[in-house]
Amino acid sequence: MPVFAPRSKSPVQPTRASGLDLESASDPKAALRGLGYAAAQQALSPDVSKLIARKDEAALCRIADQEPGRLAGATWQQCWAVVDLLQCGPTGPAEERGIRNVLAGAGVADRAAILKRIDQNPDHHDVEELVYHDIDDPAVRAEVKALIDETAALSKPLGVISDFDDTVVPHYDKRYGKEFPGARDFYSELLSQGAGGNVHWVTARPELVAGGVRGKLEKRGMPKGALETGSLSKLVFEGEPGIYAEKVSDIRKIMELHPGQRFVLIGDDSQQDPHVYAAIQKEFPQQVAAVFIRRTGRADSPELPAIQYVDDYHQASALWKGGQSDQR
Repeated sequence: MPVFAPRSKSPVQPTRASGLDLESASDPKAALRGLGYAAAQQALSPDVSKLIARKDEAALCRIADQEPGRLAGATWQQCWAVVDLLQCGPTGPAEERGIRNVLAGAGVADRAAILKRIDQNPDHHDVEELVYHDIDDPAVRAEVKALIDETAALSKPLGVISDFDDTVVPHYDKRYGKEFPGARDFYSELLSQGAGGNVHWVTARPELVAGGVRGKLEKRGMPKGALETGSLSKLVFEGEPGIYAEKVSDIRKIMELHPGQRFVLIGDDSQQDPHVYAAIQKEFPQQVAAVFIRRTGRADSPELPAIQYVDDYHQASALWKGGQSDQR
């Protein structure tokens, strides 16, 4: 598999396997931020920089597929720009190989940043879409999935899987106005752990009516992330059982796509979140770091064991910090 080495921004001593010695680094978090491959100090050639600036998809596809070494010295932002161009257009065999080559050539921290930025795209072109829909070649898909797994195993980011309505944005629960106290700080706290992780917003809202979700999240200062929407037919014809099945299926895909990553699951008690998260916790016990359910005052079922119910996010933060201290 042809690879290139992106430009390093800090003199981190590489190891044989990953380009980063996490065990001996005095500050692994800072080392991860600065990792390219330390041996590669050259800048990206001006002609390739111009192709990226012009968004010349055809030329960049040829380079990524056939001459990935010409991307040596690219920043992670430039690498993401290439992947984004190849993913958002028609993805044939050359585009698939090119995406694989860009991800394979990036250092661990650069690759983590690229994947996180893909999940922050303002449309459906996230990492799940890339792996399960844009890449058709089984061999290339397996290689990309292995790169994603390696990235999580080495950088150990903590991810968040979260509901939307009445979890971070008031819908039926109007007791707190337009946002819930402490939510923004709590999510930021979680996503700053380790190398910094990603967030997946999982909602029962069908895609048809989920268009305003990202804007509402941004308005409240919530982190950008992938958006998994619900099914209109399940919502209309199946009700609560349909919501449950859809959410379990969506979260299962996230877990399977990121097997080396742990997640905090956050929801509310007004619908199916406690039952959905209990099922996920049972199926993926090693990947669930914690489950927090916000009380809305509208719960119609008893609280479940092994789930932390909270009245606000200041309480959730205190419980999280307490749990982290207990593990040290």
